Amino acid sequence: MDRDLADFLGYLHDRNRSPLTIERYGETLRRFAVFARAELHQDHVRVEDVDKALVVAFVREGGRPGVKSSPATRNARLSAVRAFQRWLVAEGRLASDPSKAIERATLPSRSPTFLTPDEFGRLRDTVERTATEHYLRRDLAIVLTFWHTGLRLRELLSLDLDQVDFAREQFLPVRRKGGDVVAVHFNVEVTIAVRRWLWERRRYPNADSERALFLSDRGRRLSPRAAEDLVGKYVSVRGK
Repeated sequence: MDRDLADFLGYLHDRNRSPLTIERYGETLRRFAVFARAELHQDHVRVEDVDKALVVAFVREGGRPGVKSSPATRNARLSAVRAFQRWLVAEGRLASDPSKAIERATLPSRSPTFLTPDEFGRLRDTVERTATEHYLRRDLAIVLTFWHTGLRLRELLSLDLDQVDFAREQFLPVRRKGGDVVAVHFNVEVTIAVRRWLWERRRYPNADSERALFLSDRGRRLSPRAAEDLVGKYVSVRGK
């Protein structure tokens, strides 16, 4: 990606874009390249390794998890990344622009009604603020998947690794209440959270042999009772 970035900045210079624009784009995109290497756990990231989830995570966090950026800052990041991606497509270096479908400033979500959006936002903040490093990625993935998909708790905890399809943004197939077996769609927020959990999951016992998506400390499928307890804990902290 570094060579492509240098070529893009050279293109902007040749097109007589203002030095300030080139400087700002360069600074943002260099931070994006650093973020991509850390997020994907790769020493070298190719432009084709960049997907929508990676762009959304960078636009939202800017490489600093837990830091809330203003809409203007998020839009500035998105503008820089989108300009770079569009140039890559025009040059034939990339088949499609992964940032194309990302909305400016806000992200789409689907929400069940057990919490209001404000209440869920406070719950998410509580998880991010109070969870230990060992549990943060798992618990955040559970809470976000529960919220954005509308899956029942037992359906959520029944998920196996091979049911996760990031390319289609679906869990396949899921047995719902009543016996129906269907694909359950999720959004980019779930993609980011689950992908980060999968990296952390490798450190749990039985990670290589256990099929369950969400594991307990003992390396077994997380039980509904344990999940209820952990959500209840965060709700209790949120209410204080």
